[in-house]
Amino acid sequence: MSWRLLRLPFTTREHVVDYPGAALLVGWVVAFVLGLEWGSAEGWSRPKSFLTLLLGAIFLGIFVVQQRRAIEPILPPRVFAERVVSIGSALQFAVGAVMMAASIFGPLFLQVVVGVDATRSGLLIVPLTLGMLMTSVGSGQIITRTGHYRSFPIIGSFISAIAMWQLSTMGVGTDRWAAMARLFLLGTGVGFIMQVVLVAIQNRVSHADLGVATSAANFFRSLGQTFGAAILVGLFVLGEPLHVTAGWSARSVWLAANAVGWMAGGWLALLAIFTWMMLLVTLIHGYLP
Repeated sequence: MSWRLLRLPFTTREHVVDYPGAALLVGWVVAFVLGLEWGSAEGWSRPKSFLTLLLGAIFLGIFVVQQRRAIEPILPPRVFAERVVSIGSALQFAVGAVMMAASIFGPLFLQVVVGVDATRSGLLIVPLTLGMLMTSVGSGQIITRTGHYRSFPIIGSFISAIAMWQLSTMGVGTDRWAAMARLFLLGTGVGFIMQVVLVAIQNRVSHADLGVATSAANFFRSLGQTFGAAILVGLFVLGEPLHVTAGWSARSVWLAANAVGWMAGGWLALLAIFTWMMLLVTLIHGYLP
């Protein structure tokens, strides 16, 4: 459909591919992810995780210098000089982390606490996607008619904050329908934020930077998903006080289920607070029309 209907003007010209920047980008992302994974699995006192994180920081510093020197950088600094792009990229990072956290801890909660099997827990996460689809399409239709989109991330952040708070209150007494309703509410909030922020970024850059700005926003959302999974799962494993074994009593299993439910909702609530604060900055400064 895009190939047939989307007709944007373009001029064919030669490009200079930033191969060093691409290699450095892969290097610092992989190093940070591996460092976080090893640190959460083997302990932060191990030199392997510390040295890997240090290597990632060095690669990141060299990458920033390379992007300032390259003729055609992968992530041009001039694009991030625009505040909507920088704030929007941070929001995409946070939204990616929230989505990944809900995708990981939602099925985990449904399996351990509610007691459904793995297949059904995956199906019960569908309301999250359904809520995102409904609000993304609905907000897109309204934006097409009115041309204004500032209110949607604000509404979405408010809904997401409420959904995160509700997720953090789940426990052993929460049934599957209540969990699905909370996930649906989270999906509606994220749907108001994710695509609308991308539209805001695309409307603030020049036509020449449209592709790189879109790619950067999607990159930071994927980066948030990767880092969110590594950090939150690591914190979850480090903070888990109980491990279910075959010989546990009913009381021990109840305590374990409460621990899983509290920690899953707690880390989601922390991400909600971060997302809400970032969107308040956007609202106060009025960067979105």
